[in-house]
Amino acid sequence: MADIINGRYALADPGSGVTVISLEGGELDMFGDYTLVRTTQRDSYPLINDAPVELEMEKKSNLLSTLVYGFIGTAVSVCLAAVAMSIIASATVLTGGAALAACAFIGASAGVFLATAGMVESDLNTGYNRTPFEFTLGLMTGMTIGFGAGASIYGVIAAAPILAAGASMEAAMFFGQTAFTTTVLPTIIKIGGGVIATAEAVFAVNDSYECGSGYNPLLDAVFDNDREAYETTEAFVDILGGGYVAGADAYARTYFANEGVYIEDGEELPDCVGDMADDAENVGSEGGSETVTYRRVQGGEGVQSQQRVIIDKDGNVYIPNKKSKLNISIDNGEHSQYYVNTKRPGADIYEFEVPKWFDDFVKENTIPQQGYRSNPLNQGGTAPSLNDPSTPGTCIEFPAPWIEWIEEYSSNGRVIKGGS
Repeated sequence: MADIINGRYALADPGSGVTVISLEGGELDMFGDYTLVRTTQRDSYPLINDAPVELEMEKKSNLLSTLVYGFIGTAVSVCLAAVAMSIIASATVLTGGAALAACAFIGASAGVFLATAGMVESDLNTGYNRTPFEFTLGLMTGMTIGFGAGASIYGVIAAAPILAAGASMEAAMFFGQTAFTTTVLPTIIKIGGGVIATAEAVFAVNDSYECGSGYNPLLDAVFDNDREAYETTEAFVDILGGGYVAGADAYARTYFANEGVYIEDGEELPDCVGDMADDAENVGSEGGSETVTYRRVQGGEGVQSQQRVIIDKDGNVYIPNKKSKLNISIDNGEHSQYYVNTKRPGADIYEFEVPKWFDDFVKENTIPQQGYRSNPLNQGGTAPSLNDPSTPGTCIEFPAPWIEWIEEYSSNGRVIKGGS
């Protein structure tokens, strides 16, 4: 209508969109044939923007209470870390339950610290004054998340070498001892465990921070605030971790259940060991008087071997510790001389005689150290193994009950001081 200024206009029809008015005489005449509008001045005004505008609220956070919350949360985090450190310091060997507890408390300490940081930062930025109950709830939530994550991460890390060894052994049973089964596959499995543990730690860090601040950096930056995708991925990581630990547990029960176990009662030994004992007695009763010299290097400079073999003035041989595996040279002296000359200068060589039939029996039952656990001829872990194959001579590692038999059948012991 801005362009319609001067002219004669017919009376507008209803609904035509044109309204004609006359202010002459201060009257509004809608009944004439036409209406004349005279103006002396025309003004235009901009549109009025009256859309609602959000006003910024003034932040009035209680700085003192927020700082107190921060101090309390940090103190709790430090106390939990101190508990973890005390567990580590008091444990002679950090394995099993002690290591699990230490990792769980370290995780709880981290969870409390992250939750506290999130709450303090959120309150300072928003001006919100949370109640002591809300603060305590956030603190407990962060502690719970961290405690569970620490225990879970420890489980994955502890399972890695067992799962790697078990998988390597099982693969070797099907494909043989190759570089892939002995080196590549275990490395892949250990790296996989590290990836799972890292992923669990990342999710735990973000969850702990979110329970305090309400903001999840990982959810925002990586998952574009897709909560369903975030939770699905986190659950998948948890399932992988659980499967990783379960697989290691299965291998431990199958292959490593008797690791470090020594059975002293001959009646409780596996059947294969009983058969070996019977064979030894039968061979001994049929064998002649020919003997073979066995040797062990003990003492010397550098890394000294343990004083496992004792020989008295009458030439009797004693081996007090029959639980730990014992390395003995069963050659013509090449292996012991090699160690005295290159590894342990000044060491003594302990020599003694065993029957020739016993030496034949040892060689008949000895298997390679490489792939020992997966070798079906290991006789339940009681077969001797060929050790140090890359060095001169022949060195055998004897487990129980061979050590007892060596002590029983040995004679004419003597000590060569300084190896010569």
